[in-house]
Amino acid sequence: MEPGEYLFGGAMDAAELEVVSALTPAQVAAIDAAILSDVSASWSKVAKVLGKQLKARPGVPDDVPLDYYWQRLSFLVNQGRVEVQGNLCRARYSEVRLR
Repeated sequence: MEPGEYLFGGAMDAAELEVVSALTPAQVAAIDAAILSDVSASWSKVAKVLGKQLKARPGVPDDVPLDYYWQRLSFLVNQGRVEVQGNLCRARYSEVRLR
């Protein structure tokens, strides 16, 4: 791991968990759709895909933590909808694409 590198997959703090627990199923579906719209058939860096999630999304609160977007991306990988190469926790050194 390089100095200053952020690793995803850790625990969220209480404030972040409060935001996430207030999400409706429709908002979670909107987050998944946003992630899938930013993943293509070509390999893309996970950091790039997650960075795109920082822009405003209709119907999704602005304070949803980036770690939650990572969790949803991980869910989509586990669901088989997205393919990953590398360690997903290391966003700068892993890539994803649609299956």
